[in-house]
Amino acid sequence: MAEIEPAYSKSKYLLNNKYVTLAVYHLRPGGTEPKHFHNGVELMYILDGNCQTHEKGQLYRYEKGDVHEVINNSPNEIVFVRLSIPRDTPANKI
Repeated sequence: MAEIEPAYSKSKYLLNNKYVTLAVYHLRPGGTEPKHFHNGVELMYILDGNCQTHEKGQLYRYEKGDVHEVINNSPNEIVFVRLSIPRDTPANKI
């Protein structure tokens, strides 16, 4: 699996084209995904782990422009699937 950011132990794009980004992420203990937004809809499902901002088995939906973050304050990795429509761009950070 290709590493996307240092906060992640591993991650893998399942689909990444001009329309959509679908990926699985493994966020390290103590890792964070800084506040950001998307230019469309993001769905995020937590496969494993609980942290300050997200819980296992929960589906989170963020609308266009919603600012959000992931803070893994737990001693374990957080594993999640994320779908972004349209696809991610580097301009989505604040």
